[in-house]
Formats: sequence, C-alpha cells, structure tokens
Amino acid sequence: MDNLPTKATTAVLNEAKGLLSKFLGPAFEEAGAVLGDHVRTFRLRQQIKLLRKAERILKDEGLKPKAVNMRVLLPLLDAAALEDDEEMAARWASLLASAANPNTHMSLEASFIEILKQLPPTHAFVLDVFYEQIDRHKIAAEKWQENGVVTEYLQKMLPLDESQFNVAVDNLLRLRLLDHPSVLLDTVNGNDVRFQVTSAGILCATHLGRAFVAACGKGYHRSTSYSVPSDSVSNVYHTQGGSLPFLRNR
Repeated sequence: MDNLPTKATTAVLNEAKGLLSKFLGPAFEEAGAVLGDHVRTFRLRQQIKLLRKAERILKDEGLKPKAVNMRVLLPLLDAAALEDDEEMAARWASLLASAANPNTHMSLEASFIEILKQLPPTHAFVLDVFYEQIDRHKIAAEKWQENGVVTEYLQKMLPLDESQFNVAVDNLLRLRLLDHPSVLLDTVNGNDVRFQVTSAGILCATHLGRAFVAACGKGYHRSTSYSVPSDSVSNVYHTQGGSLPFLRNR
C-alpha cells in the first residue's frame, strides 16, 4: 500500500511527458524533458545565454552593469528562460542590459517585462518597423499626437497578411505602444473648435512605445530595411464647419 502513491505519481508524470512531447515537438527533445531537473537545466542554459548577451551589449557601449533590482531581475530571467525565438531572446537581453545600464534612471523595466511577455514576434516586428519610420522621417516628439504613419502604407510594405497586421496593430494600441492622433482644441474665427481626426487609419508614436523600443532594441539588427514613402507620413483633421488643409510631415 505504501507504494501506491509513488506508482500513481509515476503514471501521472509519464502521461504528462507523453502529452507535452506532442505539444512541444522539437523543443521537448531539446529540453530532454519538461519536468524536474531537465527543465531546470534547460532554463539555466537559456538564462546564461541571456546574461552573456546583456553583458556584451553593455560592453560594446563601454559600460559595466549596475546591480538590478530583484523584482526586475528575477521576473525577467523567468520570462525569458523558455524563449525560443532568436529575435525575441535578443529583446529580452536588451531589456536586461537597459535595466543594468548605470546611465538609465527611468525604472520602467518592470512594466516592460509585462509588455514584452504580451508581444508575439510578429507584433514586435511591426512595432520596430513603425518606429523606424518615425525616426526616418524625423517626426519630433512634440508632433507625435498630430503626425503619424498611414496604416495602409505600413501594412502594404510588410510581409504580413491583412489579418496578421490588423491583430498586431490592435494589440500594440491596447498596450499603448502606438496611438491614433489626438483630438485638438484650437481657435477658428475667434471660437474654440475641437478638431476631430477624420480617419483611424493613422498610427502615431507614444512616449511609452518609444521608450520600450529603445530598451528592447539593442544588440541586434535585421538584414532587411523597410521604409514608407514620405507622403505616407501625415495627418488629417476636420471641423464641423469644413475641412482644413491636408497636413503632411515632410
């Protein structure tokens, strides 16, 4: 009778291993097993790679890492330990390097961990390309609520189908990494008038998004560059009294 719990436990573990091997595929073989000491070894190996990448990023910038708060370091290592996408793993390493950068004082890394956990590789890719356009067209921070990239142009230049792109944009908007142009209040003919954006088809930068991309974008470079044409960086407003001129950032 004393052996019954052990036998039952062994049966459960064997069933779990069999089921996990079906769902994890090659990752199951790489880990050896996704239970017990095997997974701890696999996670440790991944974490060592992460720490090495982060150290190299700081070294390339001529910096020595500062101590990272445990409430940032431990969740970051835990979240990154099973990352099997190389570019996403590079983003985790960059985030760790940003947290350990002695010149960084924003203390946003804890929030960024939760954001990065909610970004599939495709969504992170769309975000990176978007902010490349903001930089390429030199849209100043004070103009971010007015000028942005036309969604249609951005979608057409990326190797994604419409459904993938739309879901990515919705998620990035939800996380406040992107935004639509803000409603403006201005004076027309001596009266205060609220200018309403005529189209939701314009994507604008946010300060949170810019900071997140900077923190997670060190240490890796894509081989392919993307650029929307200059006339796809724009914004349009209207009032009840009629249309205003088409505003375009060139």
